[in-house]
Amino acid sequence: TLLYTIKFENDDLMMSDLWTSDFTNFKWTPYDENSFIVLHNNTFTLYDIKEINDADIRNQDIELSETHGTLSVKAKYPCDAHHHRKYKHFIIHPLNGHDIITSCQQKLYMIDMHKKESSDILNVNTDRRPTVKRINLLDWNYKSEEIVALSIEKFRTTKGILIADINKRSIMKEFGSEGEGVQSMSWSPHSPNLLIAGTSKKRLELFDMRSKSKDPGKKTNDIQEIEGVCFSPTYESIIASHSEEYIKIWDIRYLKNARSIQTIKCPTNDIFKIEWCPTHSTRLSFISKAGKHLQIIDFPVDTFEKSDGEQIENVEHQQKQKGVPDMSSSTISNFAWHPKISNRVLCCKRSIQEIDGDSCMYPYTAQINLVIII
Repeated sequence: TLLYTIKFENDDLMMSDLWTSDFTNFKWTPYDENSFIVLHNNTFTLYDIKEINDADIRNQDIELSETHGTLSVKAKYPCDAHHHRKYKHFIIHPLNGHDIITSCQQKLYMIDMHKKESSDILNVNTDRRPTVKRINLLDWNYKSEEIVALSIEKFRTTKGILIADINKRSIMKEFGSEGEGVQSMSWSPHSPNLLIAGTSKKRLELFDMRSKSKDPGKKTNDIQEIEGVCFSPTYESIIASHSEEYIKIWDIRYLKNARSIQTIKCPTNDIFKIEWCPTHSTRLSFISKAGKHLQIIDFPVDTFEKSDGEQIENVEHQQKQKGVPDMSSSTISNFAWHPKISNRVLCCKRSIQEIDGDSCMYPYTAQINLVIII
């Protein structure tokens, strides 16, 4: 059931931006179940929606206009219009829900949505790291609110992951091998010390903040391209990763075995994003680049409770599709499960039309939908 929509239009979408999250990104705020933040065209907007009674859904398609957006903030350090200089990612403070960290090129910025203020936190280009061109990924530690992980652009003399203390505005640790890029990473929601990363050398690596060594405590051998990785919100040792073809479930206690405990193949070979449902212990969802549906995988409740690192045989998981109404000419390009309510998810559907004679520029309409999963 579709409840709310926000519509954006832009006639200047570069092909290289087509399947990245930098042109319309969004996240639920962790402290308020009816608020979420949208990043679009270098502007951050905090939206509030009225409380929804799931048992009495009457409005099937309500336009969520700019008047519903409570705050809209454009950082005082604007990036230019070129796609390499946009704010591509942002993360929300895990406790207060209104502080945002974002990056542009080599710099980190803090934005306070309530005060409508922004400030420069850190420049990772230093004498020790003079070659950093861009911060690619950000992740805020769930347990230690002053700790943020950054992945930086691959270069032969730099390590792929930097751990920053935003209070001291300094880099406290570096992880990874020199010249090895990081394509995905995720802090554990259960421990402030564990960070999992998927590297450009087709490995999963688990880093421990307590370790004095710069080498990961555990890592797999070469497996497959790892486009995304995320910890289970329920089981401390369970993670999911994906390539374009496969979703794999791992037990981090046995990473050195280089053997996943579950493997699921995508028939279209174009998986784009995976995410565990925060309130459903065995529900994993994904979207594909050409997909018109949110794909939901429900594993049996006891699937991961007695994992010993070996392949779990004969697991009959249920896979179902949940679409957004009127998806005939659109694809789902992003989604975000509600952090507290199990049947609510934000989905972004995108309609793109090729311009004759121009293979680089595509006009698009992006629409964010709040969907109730029934």
